[in-house]
Amino acid sequence: MNTKNIYKRILIGLILFSMIIPANNTSATVSTSPKKVSIIKSEVLPKEIVKGNTKYYINGQGVITSAKVYSGSKVTKILNFYPNSNLENAQKSIKYIFNLNSDGSIRTAQQLDKKMQKVMNRYEFYPKTFYGKHADKIKYIFDVTSSGYLTKAVKREKGTKRSLSRYEYFPKTVYGSHGKHIKYIFTINTSGYVTKAIQRKNGTMDMMSTYEFYPKTVYGKQFSSVSGIKLDVPLINQRPELPTGCEITAVTMMLQYKGVRVDKVTLANKMPRHSQNPNLGYVGNPYTKRGWTIYPSALMGLVKNYAGSAKNLTGTSNVNIEKQLVSNKSIVVWVSRMHGFSVHALTLTGFDQNYYYYNDCWTGEKNAKLSKKEFNRLWGNQSKRAISY
Repeated sequence: MNTKNIYKRILIGLILFSMIIPANNTSATVSTSPKKVSIIKSEVLPKEIVKGNTKYYINGQGVITSAKVYSGSKVTKILNFYPNSNLENAQKSIKYIFNLNSDGSIRTAQQLDKKMQKVMNRYEFYPKTFYGKHADKIKYIFDVTSSGYLTKAVKREKGTKRSLSRYEYFPKTVYGSHGKHIKYIFTINTSGYVTKAIQRKNGTMDMMSTYEFYPKTVYGKQFSSVSGIKLDVPLINQRPELPTGCEITAVTMMLQYKGVRVDKVTLANKMPRHSQNPNLGYVGNPYTKRGWTIYPSALMGLVKNYAGSAKNLTGTSNVNIEKQLVSNKSIVVWVSRMHGFSVHALTLTGFDQNYYYYNDCWTGEKNAKLSKKEFNRLWGNQSKRAISY
């Protein structure tokens, strides 16, 4: 073999050797890195497993990410699961159930407790809300007790998570019939503070009272910041049956607001009478124009018999009067002079920062108002006599 052939074979050998062992540069190191090879080997595409009418979506680690429940070819529910759920514990690890409309939009949803799988919260959505874009389109969120009853709810603004109003329910309110069992509806302003509220009667949508709150009132502490209230006390006229029976008619309004089924004539017949002392009974005849009055002390027994309790508030302060009204209890007050009477009785129905509101059984006015200064003058003329329950 000549020298030329030897050099040629050496050159070919070097070229082949360089192809087997790459040069020590950055790109070669990355491309042959064991770490990169490991990542590629562990990548597993998500799987779909069908069990009955449910299709489960499972990642590479065998964890369920979500599921769809079918009725025929249509999806009726979408399920979300707690972390690390698998096929074996799927039915005991559901976190959210989304109920769909026929067009695929979300109608309602429930959040389930991880341990007992009981409903913790319920949700209602704005129309045409679709899964994946539903977080800021929740309309109502309901809190649910372990016994399945609603306690509170919040209404949200569409497209945001801002609260528009809050709700509180009467005990043992069941979802689905909750509209007639709302106890309070609170209005929330753009800053998140409570501004107003409505209280309803249980089993109806009838209003019992309306509240107003001081600025920057925080929900949860609202009843210590009431700036005004009006009770929806039924109005009863004393005439024609009781031309001088304003006191017992005012008491009838107070009791009817509490929910007592009684009329003014029944109470007028049952109230005590006395020849001259109104602290012991009605003086005169309330069925005639010659009647005079009866004072709170003489009415305590009658009020307690119908209301279950009675409070003689004579001589009390304006602060206590307002506390009684805030606790949703109307008050009968004695004033003078008014409408030409030396003694007249009104049913107090509310207050705000400037006025007191009342039902007047003589004029037939509902929620009429007097300035606080004028009210205190007229009330003071009757030694601040008042009765409630």
